[in-house]
Amino acid sequence: MQSARDIETEIIHRFMTHFIRISLLTAAISMVTPGIYASPDTGIYECVEVQPEFHGGNNELFKWLNANIKYPVSAMENGTQGKVVVKFTIKKDGTVEDPVVVRSVDPALDAEAVRVVKSMPKWKPALLKREAVDCHYTLPVNFRLQNR
Repeated sequence: MQSARDIETEIIHRFMTHFIRISLLTAAISMVTPGIYASPDTGIYECVEVQPEFHGGNNELFKWLNANIKYPVSAMENGTQGKVVVKFTIKKDGTVEDPVVVRSVDPALDAEAVRVVKSMPKWKPALLKREAVDCHYTLPVNFRLQNR
């Protein structure tokens, strides 16, 4: 016959074994389940099953950026160039909203990057469980002067 202490130890051991299994399972599900990274405040996803896409793909996106970016005169005169990183939201309907510079180079280049992102046409929205969702997207906008 087991003592009360042995029974208590066995119960604690079984509980901890199940608790650890559940914790590991929860962690594993969190790592492989897309879409769990939505901001509780905004409901905007960081991780989704299907990323939003510019119509025609990345090649068309970069063509569009090259055709629509106007290099700021002040930046040209100063020889300023670099990569501005802009984070924005692609809404369920594909519209682009709320661009914010997350990596700055120069105020003039930053402003042009935000302007061009605001003027983008609708994208194909992100999908989660086959439904369109709001999603953050981060885009590097390169500014390079010729002959430099």
